[in-house]
Amino acid sequence: MWTSIWALRLPLLERDRDGFVPHSYEQLALTYRGTGEDGEARTVLLAAQRGHRRTLPWPARLWGHVQDVTVGYGFRPARAVTWLLTLLLLGAVTTGLRS
Repeated sequence: MWTSIWALRLPLLERDRDGFVPHSYEQLALTYRGTGEDGEARTVLLAAQRGHRRTLPWPARLWGHVQDVTVGYGFRPARAVTWLLTLLLLGAVTTGLRS
C-alpha cells in the first residue's frame, strides 16, 4: 500500500511550481521513517538527489549520473557490493589468464 502512495506523491513534488524544493522531499522521507518505512524513505531521498541533479551544471550532472548508476547516491548499498564483487571477479579472471 505504501509503495503506491509514494508513487503518487513523488510526481507531485516534481511538479512544484517553485522547482526543486528539497524540504518537501525531506519532510516526506521523515514521515516514512517515522512510520518505520525506511525503504520508502530511501526511495524518496533518492528521488530528491535526482531532482537536485537536474538543477546542476552539466559536469556535476554527469558526476551525479555516475553516482546514481554505481551506488544510487548511497541509498542503494547493494549496488556497491555488486560492483565490488564484479571488479574482484574481473581481477581474478584477468590475473588467472596471465598465469
